[in-house]
Amino acid sequence: MVLRNDVFTVVTPNNLWKEYSLQDGLYRCGRPTHPALKKLRLGKDIHFALDPFVNEELILPHPKMGISFGDSIATLKKQPVSGVAWILPKYKILPEGLLFNYRDKYHPLLNVSRKMPATELLAKLNELSKLMTCTNVRV
Repeated sequence: MVLRNDVFTVVTPNNLWKEYSLQDGLYRCGRPTHPALKKLRLGKDIHFALDPFVNEELILPHPKMGISFGDSIATLKKQPVSGVAWILPKYKILPEGLLFNYRDKYHPLLNVSRKMPATELLAKLNELSKLMTCTNVRV
């Protein structure tokens, strides 16, 4: 028997704006100067392992984990977060190696599509943050 809590949908970059066609974009609660993608919360948001050959965390895909986004500002306001809403505008393309997954469509989780070193993920998050725009709406 499959429980609803165990079912996650993976949304690839090619299908992102088909899946979220009714939204203006996807939202993230951040700070006035950045969308809060700079700090990795390993083990909480991001699944990782230690690579003994590289001496660096290796980020692994995990459909039940990821960096929280919302489908609207209203969704962000319902979450236990505070700050400023940032938007990844509709039709922006995620950097290679990133994707979204969700259990509930209103709460997509940004994740990796393949294993990668933490430094590579941080570089991709920096690329993503440059695609995002501050809405100046407080949540």
